[in-house]
Amino acid sequence: MTFPKVCVAVLAAGQSQRMGFPKLVEPFAGTTLLDRALDAALGCASDAVCVVTGAYRDQMAPVLARRGAMEWAQVQQGTPGSWPTEGSGRLAAVHNARWRTGQASSVQAAVRFARNCDCAAVLMLVADQPFVQARHLDALIGEFKMGTVQSYLTSTDRGCGNPCLFDRALFDDLLALTGDEGARKLLRSRRDIAVRPVYFDEPSLLDDVDTPEDFTRLEEAVLHG
Repeated sequence: MTFPKVCVAVLAAGQSQRMGFPKLVEPFAGTTLLDRALDAALGCASDAVCVVTGAYRDQMAPVLARRGAMEWAQVQQGTPGSWPTEGSGRLAAVHNARWRTGQASSVQAAVRFARNCDCAAVLMLVADQPFVQARHLDALIGEFKMGTVQSYLTSTDRGCGNPCLFDRALFDDLLALTGDEGARKLLRSRRDIAVRPVYFDEPSLLDDVDTPEDFTRLEEAVLHG
């Protein structure tokens, strides 16, 4: 049996306005939030991995270089399936020059990369969710490879959210998004899209770092379990 290819995209282009500093590359529980997100993305059963950079591209460059990332430059965007899906060059750094226009532009960058890799789905995670691990992404990928719906959302007792996976049938719809809202806007506006929540009995899974207080609180939670 041939399974469809899945691209995992780490969305890391934001300005972190409420933080006042580039939160994704600050020391966090012995590592960084960006490294934690990359650990999850590179550790799961994906076929291609990219990180979408933006406001703090230069600050992220040392972390990405250490992880073996290669820039997915405009000149490299061509023949579908041309990006390597294994080895040291597996991670692509995709710069979103339009990051100021909002999260939709990062979603579009991720979808374009996934389409270039000839992937059947894109699984997107935001880089500031410290409790997301490879096993959570694998659960979403597994549901997609066995299922028939177009979208899969992470679900806990506190609701649904990221990470989320979208079938390539929705790529054009995702590319049509605008503004400072991601794929959730598509799901709200298109009630005809089949969605399946993938449940985890981990209430903290959806926690993200938006403020300095969040940063301190969630770092303590990670360190002390």
